[in-house]
Amino acid sequence: LVPFDFSNESNAALRAAAEIASKLEAKIYLLNVYEAPEGANDMFGFSEESLMNYKKLIDDVKEQHEDQLLEIIRKSTFLNTEIEPVVKRGFVHKEIIETVEELSIDLVVMGSKGTSSLEEYFIGTNVEKIIHTVGCPVLVIPHVQKHFTLKDLVFASGFNEEDVREFNFFKELSVKFDSTIHLLRVNTPANFERSKDMRVSMDNFVKHWDLEKTTSNIYSDFSIEEGMLEVAKTMSADLICLHRRHHRSFFSFLNARFTDEIVKHSSTKPILILT
Repeated sequence: LVPFDFSNESNAALRAAAEIASKLEAKIYLLNVYEAPEGANDMFGFSEESLMNYKKLIDDVKEQHEDQLLEIIRKSTFLNTEIEPVVKRGFVHKEIIETVEELSIDLVVMGSKGTSSLEEYFIGTNVEKIIHTVGCPVLVIPHVQKHFTLKDLVFASGFNEEDVREFNFFKELSVKFDSTIHLLRVNTPANFERSKDMRVSMDNFVKHWDLEKTTSNIYSDFSIEEGMLEVAKTMSADLICLHRRHHRSFFSFLNARFTDEIVKHSSTKPILILT
């Protein structure tokens, strides 16, 4: 599912989704959510004629958005997979969540506005609410990315048994793109483990999933978030993947400095959040 508002950011998300859908032989749903024209409720009274005029106005807006989506699909020569436009009226985050359930969506691909206004993007479009609610992975794509590739992937985890069931989608993605997976374990004072024990858990993880192209990386820092962001800066990776459940504070935006770091980092690399 690609939420689409005709911006450069959503175009970047569509290009990424097209690459993924082609590899996975999947169908793309292109979702546009519109609101009633500003002031429309005040333009009409409650008479039968007024209500009919209001309904016609809403229908005309919907038809206009449907035509625009079809034009986008027609002009997007990079699309080589089945794609279906979906137009709904309402609040963006609410319609995305409902559409995921209605269509049994496997992945949501969303664009981000980049460094200058990513904080506004997260808050304004309620991406955090979507991440914490939908029952499928969410991929956030930076608008600056011109060529989507998944050669080197970072998978940040604690590599406990409870993590294993969430890895299946990520593994399938890595196999289809012939990616190298860089396993990342951030060691912190609050959750300290011996390096030897961490290596064992990561080795067991690799064996359980029968992974071939991997590296194991242990990084020590004061918090998981700080360590992960630092590694992301230094490692040449095409995508960073983490768990929604294990990194809730990463999306809390309670710490302004973390927000700034996320802004800088997310402006250059896609982030995949697993459910």
